[in-house]
Amino acid sequence: MKFFVSTVVCLMLAVMPVSASMIYLVDDSSSHSSNSSKIITLDTATWQETILNSGTGHRMTDIAVNANGSSIYTVGVGSSGYLYRYNAAGSLTGSWNLGVSKYVNNLVMENATSMLMMAADSKHLWRINLNSSGN
Repeated sequence: MKFFVSTVVCLMLAVMPVSASMIYLVDDSSSHSSNSSKIITLDTATWQETILNSGTGHRMTDIAVNANGSSIYTVGVGSSGYLYRYNAAGSLTGSWNLGVSKYVNNLVMENATSMLMMAADSKHLWRINLNSSGN
């Protein structure tokens, strides 16, 4: 299985505390006719990978997880950028059309109430504000 891991996830490895052992990834496998992206966890202590869902049907270009791991956010591509929220088990719990016409491929939690998202051109940066329900 080939993983396309964003720079953000690679940077997370360098700054993760020693006690942290779970990395979240998206398997960005797509073709012109279908998208089979999966959300995957990787336990760095055992190198065991777990697929949280059988495929989202959405092309996902990056992933961010809140501090307690209860909400997983992915950003996807299309005519507008889409934000998807999943629970810890990998089930979809919400989606939003962000109305962004740029190709986005970087998503990171800024704090408990906001995320940062950057366009692939590295010239556009957005803050996504979340309410108390994570919407």
